[in-house]
Amino acid sequence: MRTAITSFTLALSIGTVVWGSTRVYSTYCVPPGIDGLIQSFITGSSAPCHAILTLLSNTSALYSTMIAAVFLGIFSTMKSVIDKMVEKTV
Repeated sequence: MRTAITSFTLALSIGTVVWGSTRVYSTYCVPPGIDGLIQSFITGSSAPCHAILTLLSNTSALYSTMIAAVFLGIFSTMKSVIDKMVEKTV
């Protein structure tokens, strides 16, 4: 059960980081509107925005890890339930 909780926590953490990074980038680095277009010439190439964009460009690997963590958590939970059922029958 501990593995399942760890896996679900990992998946939730990765999802939160990706979601938060996307929100920060779209809000502060490339805001909407004409004034956002002008502002993005300055903020879009700043170090924090570049770091966020780099993180976002690697999201496919993060999502793969998140999906694997969810499946690991599901299978770990199933194994724990089956083990408990087998213990009761023995």
